[in-house]
This record gives sequence, structure tokens and C-alpha cells, in this order.
Amino acid sequence: MKKDAAFTIIELIIVIAILIVIGYLIIPLGMNFYYTQQLDSVSDEIISALRKARQKSIAAELDSTFGLRLSQNQYTVFASSDPSYDENFKIPDAVNPSGISEVVFSKITGYPSVAGYIILRNQDKITAININEVGLISLKHPVLQSIVLRPNAVGSESSLRINGCAENWQCVDEEISDDDTSYVYAMRSESSNDLYSLPDPGIDAASTIIQLRLYFNCRRNDIASKTVAGYLRTNSQSDQRPDKPLTDTYQIFSEVYPVNPVTANAWTSAEIDDLEIGINLTSTGGVPNEARCSQVWAEVEYLSF
Repeated sequence: MKKDAAFTIIELIIVIAILIVIGYLIIPLGMNFYYTQQLDSVSDEIISALRKARQKSIAAELDSTFGLRLSQNQYTVFASSDPSYDENFKIPDAVNPSGISEVVFSKITGYPSVAGYIILRNQDKITAININEVGLISLKHPVLQSIVLRPNAVGSESSLRINGCAENWQCVDEEISDDDTSYVYAMRSESSNDLYSLPDPGIDAASTIIQLRLYFNCRRNDIASKTVAGYLRTNSQSDQRPDKPLTDTYQIFSEVYPVNPVTANAWTSAEIDDLEIGINLTSTGGVPNEARCSQVWAEVEYLSF
């Protein structure tokens, strides 16, 4: 009897272990299916809402234009002439909207105030809702791609000091940081900028740019206050982000640009082609106090259809 009981307990442990393994494998698949269905459902609902707003504009209901507005957690169908008309709908937390944030359709013609894409994404999938120039709405399934761009030539500004290299851009172009072997720096009480040219990314003009992310790997060499700021040039204008304090060890910082900071519109492939990236370094104190950067690079996320 004791042997049978022991055997039964072992069998039970084995069965429980098998069930745990099966659950470990199946639960993620079930969650992925759930999130995919959730994204598809939200996409269909927003398409219906856009078409509803367009039809109401064409019919000139309330003698008004109608449109759709998106935020991070909801979208709203609205009448331009009557704020009390607003219809709000929740966007699930797992779905991240980007691209067009507001569109208004004109009366009679139904032409949109802006053409382009509403991008919806979760951790596994992306959908793109296209609003064309005459207001027709369709669903696309794009491919998300990214490209890393590192400095390959001098840019519009080379004000930082250099160590271990012949040109400023050569101090920050490495894929793997060489830390203090080569770097650009500011010392004493300087605040200086560098800009670097980039290779041709080869992004097709028909692609949709999701975002640009600027990275820089920097440190200070003493305890005095020192900062770094993201810096870039586009459309013949420069843009500088807020200062970030440096520490004694190299640290990778980043800045995200979902839109062109000069135009406040979505990036175009032509703007990425002409982009220069860089940094501002600010140092305090005397010699040999330095604010140093060993790497600067950019990553562009875009959709191809």
C-alpha cells in the first residue's frame, strides 16, 4: 500500500509539472492572440469613426464640419461647430497611437485637412490607417523597419575640442565605444556644439517615418557640474533639447523626435537625408575639468508598405 501511494504521488508531481510547462507555452500564445485581436478591433473602430465623421461632413449635418482627434488613451469624433457633440472612445493601454493626431473633413467634398497615416501598434504588430488626399480611408499592414546612422563627415558646426582623432566626427563614430581613447569635449566654462553629417539612409520617399531617436554616450571627468544636450539641424535650423547632467562614468542618453522639431510635422525621407545630428556640451571649472562624449548616433524607425 505504501508503494502504491508513493507511486501515485510521483505521478501527480509529473502531471503537475507537465501542466506547468504547457501553461508556460500556451499562455504567451494566448496573450499574443488577444493583443492582436484587440489591435485589429481598435483599427476597425477608428476606421468606422473616420468614415462616420466624413459622411456627416459631406451631409453638412449641424451646418458643420466633423473630424476625429486622437490622444494616447482615447479618440474623439467631434463637430467643429458644437463641442457638446463630442463622442469619446477609449484606446486600450496596450495600443500606442501615433501619426496623424487630428483630421477634419470639409463639408460637401469630404476632403481631409491632412492626408497621411494613423499608426496603431502594440508589442507585436502594427497597423496603419491611410487617409488619402480626397478623404478615402483604408487599412494597411506595413512592415516596421529601422536603420542606425553614425557620423561620416563634418557637419555645420565643429566647436568642441577633440582627443585621439583628426576630425570631430571621427571621435564619436564608433559602433562600440572606445571610451576615453577618442572623444569630443568641452572644458573650463565652455558651452559648445558639434554637428555631424550622416550617410544616405536610403529610405524610400513613400515610407512613413515613425520617429527619430538620437543617442549620445558621455561622462564628466570630475565632480564639477557638467551637462550634455541633444542637438540637431534640419530645414536649415538647429534644435537643442534640455540639458542632462553627466556622471563620472559613461552613460548613454537619448532624445526621441516623433516629429520634425522645426516644422512640427511628421518627418519626411528628404529631411532625414539632409539631417545633421550632434550634441551640446557645457562644462564648469578650470583645467582639466571636462565634459566628454565618445559616441553619437541616430536610429530612424519607419514603415514600408
